[in-house]
Amino acid sequence: AGTMVWIALPNLSNSLQQTQRILDEKIAESPSLAQWWSEMLRSTGNEKKFHDMIEKIGALGRYLGDEVAVAMAAGEDDDRAPVLLAEVTNEASFRATLEQEIAGINSREGKPVVRIVEDLATAPENGEGMLLWIHDGLLIASPHGSELREVAALAAGGNNPFTGTSFHARIAQSYRDGAGWLFAADLHTLV
Repeated sequence: AGTMVWIALPNLSNSLQQTQRILDEKIAESPSLAQWWSEMLRSTGNEKKFHDMIEKIGALGRYLGDEVAVAMAAGEDDDRAPVLLAEVTNEASFRATLEQEIAGINSREGKPVVRIVEDLATAPENGEGMLLWIHDGLLIASPHGSELREVAALAAGGNNPFTGTSFHARIAQSYRDGAGWLFAADLHTLV
């Protein structure tokens, strides 16, 4: 709900870091896109969170589906955070690998910066780090528990007002046309 930016990146042979570099190059090629990107994320901290999210998920690409998507919703406050979504092809293997990666990341950082949420009701509103939820073949990642809860409810069949928007219709048309890479922004609403 409220999505104003949709980025869909192909899962390129387990290397989302390469995908991130390509996305950064595309943004760097256009000064107006780069300015808009910075304004949309509102801070270098949010941009770092976005990059960290891609990097941390990249090592686990072999257990993810064909695409990883990032949705960003704009709000009056700065509490909206990017949400990363991906299909998980083998939850047990993914979870085992993910737990090892998280242990290494948290050990290097000296504090928990990534954690798997088992119960959405107990996920912190503004996590101190990245929160991951894996359920029914879906991975949802965000630094905010409220974002995890919202997306999980929609994935479980909740009413999603976004699907009725013209922006959603345009994104759906891009998929029907065979989009490989997709960077969509609802500029009409954003401006």
